[in-house]
Amino acid sequence: MGTVTTVTFNNYNLFPTLAGIGFPVRRSPEWKTLRQESVSGKQYPVGLMAYPLWNWELPFDLLRSTAAKVELQTLQGFINQQNGGAIPFAYNDSHDNTVTAQANGVGTAGGQTVFQLVRTWGGFTEPVVAVHGAFTVYLDTVAQETTAYTITDGGVLTFGTAPGAGVAITWTGFYYWLVTFPEDLQEFEEFMYHLWSAKNIRLRSYR
Repeated sequence: MGTVTTVTFNNYNLFPTLAGIGFPVRRSPEWKTLRQESVSGKQYPVGLMAYPLWNWELPFDLLRSTAAKVELQTLQGFINQQNGGAIPFAYNDSHDNTVTAQANGVGTAGGQTVFQLVRTWGGFTEPVVAVHGAFTVYLDTVAQETTAYTITDGGVLTFGTAPGAGVAITWTGFYYWLVTFPEDLQEFEEFMYHLWSAKNIRLRSYR
């Protein structure tokens, strides 16, 4: 019996990987803050979100549309499959898509069996909702058999038997980001025959 689970993220389409992406690629966290100010000028900011929304800007400098290279058709077809911004999809951010021995809580005296998977980036911890590929769960650094737990869409880890109180839960694996297109209009430009560009394909995290 193995200790490595292979998770397939079936519910969403995966944003295509295309060779023509250029620079700069932008990746920005977005928060929402309610800012109130008294007559004296004292400020009372109130955070409205527990976790940021992430925004990506992807410049595609070269999208070919020949019989042999159909990068333009691939990207436009994918956008149309999502009905523009209507349907969320998975995105593989190559800079933020894997964890190793990620701390994910501890067992409780109450026998908790369900845990939301998380990842820590720069000291800040956020939920992971789109696990995929090889995945291993550890209790006090001991790899667990794949029959000891299940993982469902939304990044929910459920143990068949509750970890003991104080037992450290960690995981190693890969994840995608769940995103949408924040705009319904995407612009493409043909700068030479059969050669196109899309200077600003934007993605926004979805929850």
